[in-house]
Amino acid sequence: MKKHGSKKLSSKLNLNWKMSENKFDNLESEVHELIKLSQQLKEVNDHLAKKNKQLSKENNRLSKNLEVAKEGITKIIKSYKSR
Repeated sequence: MKKHGSKKLSSKLNLNWKMSENKFDNLESEVHELIKLSQQLKEVNDHLAKKNKQLSKENNRLSKNLEVAKEGITKIIKSYKSR
């Protein structure tokens, strides 16, 4: 009879099951943490995309102003040269 051996096996199986359950709990915690981080990154990305859009509009506006200023300066220079 190997009842003693079966107790060891039962004990090992129970230990393995507890280890598996612990690993699952750890994995579940990591998944929740990754979800939280992913949501934070999405918020940051959305904010940066909005800021980028604003800066792009501002850049376009400033580029137009620069072109108007260049045209004005060119006209002034030409008028002084023609005098």
